[in-house]
Amino acid sequence: VSHSNVVRFLHSRISLCVKGKMESSSRSLFVSSFNFDSSVSSIFCAFDVGAALILPSDEHIHVNMQQSINLSRITHITLTPAEMSILDPGEVECLQCVLAGGAFLCLALIRKWTDPSHNIALWNSYGPTEATITVSLTNCTPDMQYPKSVGKPYPTAQFYILSPGLQLVPQGVPGELFIGGPQVSCGYWNRPKLTKQRFVQSPFSTDPADILY
Repeated sequence: VSHSNVVRFLHSRISLCVKGKMESSSRSLFVSSFNFDSSVSSIFCAFDVGAALILPSDEHIHVNMQQSINLSRITHITLTPAEMSILDPGEVECLQCVLAGGAFLCLALIRKWTDPSHNIALWNSYGPTEATITVSLTNCTPDMQYPKSVGKPYPTAQFYILSPGLQLVPQGVPGELFIGGPQVSCGYWNRPKLTKQRFVQSPFSTDPADILY
């Protein structure tokens, strides 16, 4: 994953769900491993707007995440659905925005966290590391009926639903999701065969640099 891939991702993420919602007075809790790709988002989205990035001790965050959120007056956090399931949105005092990702977000969790009485914005993110962390977002609402959507792609990503012959399928016909655009990474490190298999020339462009994952 190149630096330019990451910069393009950050510009899209910040313009869609951070700018105007996260500011210099915001406080973001860092809960992921540095080896996990979402750590890049947590760190640099906060730094870009001058927000505080809080790094609790491993012991503290795993013993009682809810207490960590309240003691550190956290306003923004990135969580997996599993982590969301053990928290009570009614008991987190300062939280304004949750970014969910890493697994399927079920309808029950969406309704639990978007209850208007909590006043917490919930965004569901989707994307593989091969396309630089995440490539789409859904702004979750209490009246959502179909949570399986991965949302709309970022301005720096394109989605294509293709047949095995790399042809666009009609609406409603099953196909495979291909991702294009400047967020698509350079391939797998020292694995040229796998890179060639998974990163293919776009059938919609004559530019050899236009690759789909």
